[in-house]
Amino acid sequence: MRALLLLFAFTFSLCSAHLAAIDVSVSFARFLTANAAYLELHTHLAGSTVSWEPVDGEDSLQQARIEFTIVLKQGDEVIVGDRFVLNSPGFSEPSDFVDLRRYAVEAGQEYQLEIYVADQLDPGNAKEFKTKVSIDNWPQTPAQSDIVLLAGVESSEDENNPFYRHGLSMEPLPHSFYGRGVNTLAYYNEIYRSDSIAGERLLILTKIEQLINGNAKPVMAINKVKPQDELIPIVQQLDISKLRSGQYLLAVEIRDAQNELICRREVPFYRANPLVDEMEREKLLATVNIAETFLGQMDFDSLHYAVRALVPLLPQNEISSVNDLARKKNEEGLRMYLYAFWTRENPTAPEAGYREFMQVADLVHRKFYSGFRLGFESDRGYIFIKYGAPSDITRVENDPSAPPYEVWSYNYVDLTKQQNRRFIFYNPDLSTGGFELLHSDVNGERYNPNWEVMLYQNAPNGEKPQDLNAGQSRMQDNMGRNARRIMSDF
Repeated sequence: MRALLLLFAFTFSLCSAHLAAIDVSVSFARFLTANAAYLELHTHLAGSTVSWEPVDGEDSLQQARIEFTIVLKQGDEVIVGDRFVLNSPGFSEPSDFVDLRRYAVEAGQEYQLEIYVADQLDPGNAKEFKTKVSIDNWPQTPAQSDIVLLAGVESSEDENNPFYRHGLSMEPLPHSFYGRGVNTLAYYNEIYRSDSIAGERLLILTKIEQLINGNAKPVMAINKVKPQDELIPIVQQLDISKLRSGQYLLAVEIRDAQNELICRREVPFYRANPLVDEMEREKLLATVNIAETFLGQMDFDSLHYAVRALVPLLPQNEISSVNDLARKKNEEGLRMYLYAFWTRENPTAPEAGYREFMQVADLVHRKFYSGFRLGFESDRGYIFIKYGAPSDITRVENDPSAPPYEVWSYNYVDLTKQQNRRFIFYNPDLSTGGFELLHSDVNGERYNPNWEVMLYQNAPNGEKPQDLNAGQSRMQDNMGRNARRIMSDF
């Protein structure tokens, strides 16, 4: 169930002051050589969220122009500064496009990475964000680079191709999601200083592990033996056609001649494979008597509570069907619906999936209950059930001119395949538990370009924008006024 079963445990996307907010995903990977280190930035832009203009001399083609400002700092000192305009290829209609940049950096250092992205054809469609990046030293013992998931791999002799490496063109995957019809997972990883250990050969073990209730269960493993060397590039493609839907880890392990683990890198990904899921579900349903299942003795109130908890996860057409069953107090229909849902989500153990989810739903209900509605039907509870536990929550109660507010940060949103997303909730009436969703940059959620003005509605008039219709949606900076910074941090 996505990150939901992580309970309350706590790669970037950008938005603009726009109803069609700019959607830019950026991930980075760190690589080393004996003499240098470099940071690689992978950028994916959603063409439907930026403006386009005709290409000169090509009436049938159009192009987007995106301005980037990239800064790597240590304290107040700028180590790397780069400003450029990324021109998309010419397309007949708005389409997604990608870019890759590499920046040489000093190893063994920590940097502050700041990125500002703006649509040159619509400058108000922009966003800035920040994160810290640590670069390791060249190792004296075996180590690995970050793993880069790849959208495509093909032979190439074009060394000017930004995706070129070791005789191959390797386009980074813009997200960590493998959907219907995508049956191959490819990755790139570098192994350093395997020549520092005894022996002549190295075992490289590539594993896929399914995450179930927080535990990693191996489902696939491929071994390779390589001669030891100072640097070993690894490009691997895996058949994932038989993986059912769920969360997984791709792990690359380096082992010695005795099969002892030396080092390991891993990266999470999500697989959606409805065909395999449906086949497994049909096999299970064909052999089950619903009356004898865990749902068989549940009364109407319990069944109704269980389906209400599911609403954030359901498509609109299914919500209508469930509401109709509840309105008619059709207990047998609710049982059939719940069992079908949980066999689809967890074909091998639907009862376990149901009970784990209800444990979370009960926790969410108790935490966000306001006295007027069930906790998972509040704004915060709904978002928690729909998207899972946030990666981080920042609660602020002492920001000048603002009521209490919370910023929920998600490093990755499985449902929309977006990275580095935010929700901001606020409590304008200061009621117990009465936090409302003010703004989010997650696709399909409430996008409010004037969220900052609404949050600071009690600020002096001189600090507010004078013309919201002109795109002036930012408050003046002021001591203790941190909402914009929190919303733009990684």
